[in-house]
Amino acid sequence: MTATVALSPSPVVQKPTSIVTPRIIKGSTTDDLSNLSRILAVKDTSVIGLCFVWECRVVPPKQPTFYLCESCSLTISVNDICDHMRSTKHHSKYLIRQYPQFMYWAEEELIPRMSDVLTDYIADLVKGREDSMDAQTVLLSEECFEWVRTAPFAEALNVVQRIKEEKKRTDLPLIVTPEGEFKPPLDTPRTHAGILICI
Repeated sequence: MTATVALSPSPVVQKPTSIVTPRIIKGSTTDDLSNLSRILAVKDTSVIGLCFVWECRVVPPKQPTFYLCESCSLTISVNDICDHMRSTKHHSKYLIRQYPQFMYWAEEELIPRMSDVLTDYIADLVKGREDSMDAQTVLLSEECFEWVRTAPFAEALNVVQRIKEEKKRTDLPLIVTPEGEFKPPLDTPRTHAGILICI
């Protein structure tokens, strides 16, 4: 005769769930002369609107620098930035934004060539006022660099502007989720000990 022993179900042992700490990516600004200013100096080219250009560099430097032009709301590659800064289209947008008193005629229906000549003439007059201006340089980690490079312009600009503001207090760590997804700053960031936390 076989004895049957009723087995009680064994207790389920739950393993403690590990807390995954989000990776932190840093962004910072530098007061060094921008690479763009160096390039323009070598090409002996003076431009306008340089102070509204953001030079975005990756640290360590593994990818080419790119630029955000606030005047034109464009993300521009390092290969195209010099041509962009010399373009009549950039001159026009920058002058309308910063020197509207010189661009009162822009609403008139002029022959396109005449409009371009006037715009470039005014740009040449303004260049003397802006000789000492430089692009704003932002140093980004690889993840933040890639996010800013591919983000819609307004979101990318928002991130670099926040980095500049936070740099006044400390280096800026931005939060990446455990899944590796970069989270851009919210409209109202929370700060803790001078650190911008993006969640």
